[in-house]
Amino acid sequence: MDPVSENQVEIDSEQHFDWAQSWKASLPIKITSIVLWGIALIGFAIAVIILWDREQILEEQFHGNADRIAYEVTNYSYTNKHTDEELRGYILPFLQQHDFQALKITLLDRIIEIGQYQSDSKTILRDTPYIVTLPKQNIIVQQAILTFYHTDWSEILRTQQKTLLWLIVAICLLFGLFLTWIMHKVVTQPFESLVNATLSVADGKLDTRLDTGRPDEFGQLAKFFNEMLDHINEQQEQVKVALGNAHESTK
Repeated sequence: MDPVSENQVEIDSEQHFDWAQSWKASLPIKITSIVLWGIALIGFAIAVIILWDREQILEEQFHGNADRIAYEVTNYSYTNKHTDEELRGYILPFLQQHDFQALKITLLDRIIEIGQYQSDSKTILRDTPYIVTLPKQNIIVQQAILTFYHTDWSEILRTQQKTLLWLIVAICLLFGLFLTWIMHKVVTQPFESLVNATLSVADGKLDTRLDTGRPDEFGQLAKFFNEMLDHINEQQEQVKVALGNAHESTK
């Protein structure tokens, strides 16, 4: 291996080592990692709870909506003299509101189709009374068979799961960033100030002082730190005076 390559390997190794040591030693990174992992676990738990038995709930909702639309069909036939096209215009918004693709009304003499469905659409069947007005104002009651068409529940469920998961991820991410910012303000910054002050004292800067304005434990710790340095300075002054007196007495 040539010298340039060896130097490059050494530099890369040192950078990797420095990064690893920084990751292990950096308090902000540790706090952020714990917070984000906690938020992720909470978000996952919330998603599992919300999606539990969701398919059964979705099925019950579709059947309940089918009953409501069947009632609307019967009620409209009772209270309105209408054409098939007018019935389509009245029922179609209900189908769209409740996520049905189409509805087929099977009568004795004809079939009324509302909306469009696919060949693989799932169906729900209902039968309901239906009023038919004949040309001579004669009214007869038929038993109409209603066939509701909708997409597969599993497909709807997958769409809802994706939407819910993305929403939970976004909420957890925003909350995690906000909580990380709060922890940085409350915990990380005071620790960093204390570390920097300790390093300054280690370099011989005994005039270093911390802000004691915080009303929490960090404020008390800063007060004790400053008092400790004051005592050290006093002791050093006393030692200087004692040494000076000893030097004068030896003359």
